[in-house]
Amino acid sequence: MQRIYLAGSIGDDKVWESPPVISLARWIVSGRSRIFSVFLIAFLVRILFAPISAFDDIGAFHHHAILFIRYGLDFYLYAGEAAGTFAWPYTYPPLWAMILAIAYSGASHFFTMPNYEFDPAWRVAEKLPIIIADMLVGYLLLKWFGERRGLRVAVLWLFNFMVIFISSIFGQFDSLATLFLLLSLYSISRRQMAYAGVFSGLALTTKQHALFGLLPLFLWLLRNDRFGARRFTQTFIETMAILNIPFILSYQTFKNCLEIVWIGTFLRFLSVAPYQQQSWESLLALFISNDVAGIYQAAALISSIAGVKVSSFLQAISQLSILLILISLLSSCVLTTRKGVDPNQAVLAGLTSFLAFSVTVHPQYTVLIPPFILIDIYARGRKSWLAIIPLILSFWPIVAPPYGLMYFFLFQPVDANIVRILEPIASFLTTPLNGTDLSARFIISPILTFTFSISLVVYLILFTLRDRSHILIVSTENRVEG
Repeated sequence: MQRIYLAGSIGDDKVWESPPVISLARWIVSGRSRIFSVFLIAFLVRILFAPISAFDDIGAFHHHAILFIRYGLDFYLYAGEAAGTFAWPYTYPPLWAMILAIAYSGASHFFTMPNYEFDPAWRVAEKLPIIIADMLVGYLLLKWFGERRGLRVAVLWLFNFMVIFISSIFGQFDSLATLFLLLSLYSISRRQMAYAGVFSGLALTTKQHALFGLLPLFLWLLRNDRFGARRFTQTFIETMAILNIPFILSYQTFKNCLEIVWIGTFLRFLSVAPYQQQSWESLLALFISNDVAGIYQAAALISSIAGVKVSSFLQAISQLSILLILISLLSSCVLTTRKGVDPNQAVLAGLTSFLAFSVTVHPQYTVLIPPFILIDIYARGRKSWLAIIPLILSFWPIVAPPYGLMYFFLFQPVDANIVRILEPIASFLTTPLNGTDLSARFIISPILTFTFSISLVVYLILFTLRDRSHILIVSTENRVEG
């Protein structure tokens, strides 16, 4: 702490510390106060939205929490069963179910609504772990780059409306997988391979599509650090085993978990269910509202205008998507063998393959990628305007299928001021465009998702594939300077 001397005491032995008021004033104008203010505002914004917004996922997660508390290690015997209007089967690894059970145990004492699966106390309790994950991702980005540049990078994450929307409005938990994957990469940058394996295991035990980033990352480790790859693999397997094996000890629980968590989920990533009995207008609306990736949404619009039968187009999509994602993943894996490629590029390439070419890409999946784009942009000294690529995500919640900002209107209570602000936007998005039976959001949404998918691919080709420098070395230097 800085010390000051009172007048006439320079030659004395007594030393006086700065008065508290002066210390507070110095802290207020310091960089640390700006950091604290940014994170506090980002946190308060999320907490403000948490109790006043909900979607049916909130009700489903309430159902899953009760199932976990009731059945414990036999959870997957019942996780595949839907119950109630808003309770669909649990299709995730067990970590999120554990978190839900803890959240429910803490919130159940504060329920006040008869329809308590959408009670404000449950809304906050379910979203709070996700909001904390948002904050920790921002802190990691800050730590990665140091206080000066790190705050700028953290702001681009903390105030990305897509991230806020998914975490504190929608209540989906992709930020947890993002946090674990980023922690794994950060551990690799510090040569802590055992921790990296643990965090990668946690990422995959949270959401399955983390695998698309982990596969190229593992191949990068095999090429660049064989010993580190062995240590990474050991702790990764141990983490997966500790968290998953207790839930699949019987044949039936193993079978259920395999079918609904792994096989069923990855089939949805690569295929589209046909709806031959629908007219093309209603089919296309349904097709787009099921969160199909941008390139296929755009192709659906073009093919329908050209007079191609949508049922024929749907049958071709699954085969096309499998081909494209396999080619893209193979390219991502080949990328890891090139000299100068770093693990962030490997993760970014794998996630790009998934988001650009998988059939099913729900809006929440896209939360996984902004930190890795931001690391690539700022660690390599690229033009700052390239940060617009992850910011494109911020436009998707406005028209996100199936309801977009209308998520606010679904379950009471809803703040009247929020309704007044959002109602004109919601009205426009539900109004059919001239010359079509499709509402505005069914036209705008594929344009935005197509733009996002293509921008990722173009970014990867123009920049990532051409680089030779190792950004983790740069990031380490920045962290020391910060």
